[in-house]
Amino acid sequence: MINSIRNWRIFTFTSVLTINILALLFLTFSHWPEWWRNINFEDSHLTWFSSIQLIMIGFASISCFFWSTILGTYNSFVDKYLFGAMGCGFIFLSLDEKFMIHERLREKVFIPNEIGTEITGVGAGDFLHLVIAAVGLVVSYFIIKQIKASKLSLTFYCCAVGLALYSVITDATMPIPPADAILTEAEITTGRLHQFTEEILETFAQAFFLMSFINLSFERLELFAIKYTNKVEEDL
Repeated sequence: MINSIRNWRIFTFTSVLTINILALLFLTFSHWPEWWRNINFEDSHLTWFSSIQLIMIGFASISCFFWSTILGTYNSFVDKYLFGAMGCGFIFLSLDEKFMIHERLREKVFIPNEIGTEITGVGAGDFLHLVIAAVGLVVSYFIIKQIKASKLSLTFYCCAVGLALYSVITDATMPIPPADAILTEAEITTGRLHQFTEEILETFAQAFFLMSFINLSFERLELFAIKYTNKVEEDL
């Protein structure tokens, strides 16, 4: 039973990485030579893929919360509900990805009211990305304390945080030209490549978050199985 859980753990997070790589390759080359077409836009096929992946991260995080509660692997109130709150956060991000909540806030609230439009180096209204990143870093401090015993989950999580942070900074600082601006072909290509890179990094960040939580959840399932097996043997 323990070996079966370990095999499924390895198979699952390996499948996540493989599916992400294949999906990105397919979406990039299926519309060649317009390689950016299925990646860059907010209503692209990648947006659908990302929204599904984000909700899976949410459920994987809630699974970690479930096993933490059963096993009692927490030391405080914050530790107890950390993964549950994290899961709800990722489910919200899934809805944001699908329904473009923060983009609508930017276009209909922040920019018209000149909220956060004068921050040097940050696109008009894109300060919200930096706020989310700051909150994420604070939460990550507590998450890392929880998962540091699992070297593989910790490695995946740190990769995810690094990629996500770089992606957020890339997105927030991406220049958005006026609607009536006349751009050269080189400027258009540079803008497409900038957006393409940000979307790829964001997708891999999601993959590493999912792999981290899947691995941790399976490890806690394995720990539960070991405790249950030992208890049965003691009763015999």
